[in-house]
Amino acid sequence: MQSFPAFATRLCAPALTAGLLLSGCASLELPSTTLAAVSTGDGTNPVIAELGDELSWNAERKALAAEQEALETGSTGVPVEWVHSDDVRGRVVPFQPYSVGTSSCRRYTHTVFISGAANAVTATACRDESGDWKPLT
Repeated sequence: MQSFPAFATRLCAPALTAGLLLSGCASLELPSTTLAAVSTGDGTNPVIAELGDELSWNAERKALAAEQEALETGSTGVPVEWVHSDDVRGRVVPFQPYSVGTSSCRRYTHTVFISGAANAVTATACRDESGDWKPLT
C-alpha cells in the first residue's frame, strides 16, 4: 500500500500544475474596444458578420485584437497577423489614417484564412466619443 504523501503527490500535482498555469491567464487583458465589439455578437464587426459561425470564440478574440492593434498602432500597408490554429489564421492591413470632422478614421482589410480559403473584408473604423475604434456598418 502507498503512503499517503506519495498518493497525494500523484493526485494533487497535476491539479496544482494546471492551477499555476491557468493563474497566468488572469493577467491577460484585451483592449476594452475588442471586448465590446466581441460581446455584442450582433454583427457590429464586419469580419464577424461576414464569417458568421465559422470562427470560434477564441479565434474571434484574436481577430479583433489584431484589428485593434492594426488600427491603433499599425503602419500603413504592414499586416498585423494572428494565428488561432493551423487551419484558422488571418491578417489585418491598415490603410492611411484620416479625419472626418473631429473623428479619426482608418480603412483596413482583414483577411481570414479558414482551411486555406481566404475571406477578405475591407472596412472602415472611426474613433467614437470615448476614443474606442468602432467599425462603420
